[in-house]
Amino acid sequence: MIFVSAVLIGLAVTLGATAGDPVPAAANGSWSWEAGLPGAPLGSTGALSQRSQAAIGAALDVSEGVQDGSVRQVVTVNGASDGLTLLSGVGANGEPCFTMLTDLGGTREFSCLGNFAAQGAIVRFVGSAGPTVDVIDRVSFVGVVRSDVARVALMTAKGVEQELPLNQWRAFGFTTTSPDSFPVALRVYGGDGSLVEELPTYP
Repeated sequence: MIFVSAVLIGLAVTLGATAGDPVPAAANGSWSWEAGLPGAPLGSTGALSQRSQAAIGAALDVSEGVQDGSVRQVVTVNGASDGLTLLSGVGANGEPCFTMLTDLGGTREFSCLGNFAAQGAIVRFVGSAGPTVDVIDRVSFVGVVRSDVARVALMTAKGVEQELPLNQWRAFGFTTTSPDSFPVALRVYGGDGSLVEELPTYP
């Protein structure tokens, strides 16, 4: 039986603002997209299971101000027996909001980009799973970056920097079952090659 820990799934950006706060312009980039919100409409990349639909509904129920019907799929990584998807939605004032969804129906409240989001260049959710609470044999994460980020890479437990491709919405994902490849840090670089931000990832 696979154990998925909700405790080990978290948002790695400081979001001290509420859903009603406006989205600020960052000093070196922005949290905006040409279409207004990143991602494809729900179901456009394949039918959603009833469990996933119920989980998204539950996330909307506890996410004040996030507009029902606005949710989009931004990026998905598929593991050996489950997957992790980054979802976006429109907040009360039109700001982007994010949460994650697992294939097993795990999700959480949407976190909207408010005043403090401009201080960081990365939004990411991390998930881990294993046969017991104490044994982790798989780590996955999904995320999205600010407009001034040109490249995303992770540092593995073995000390190797591995580049992660960005999709058309500046989103990325990663999953591994190899302890040597477990990510310990996530790094994002600007167009000039300079380090924009580094975040610890797992453990």
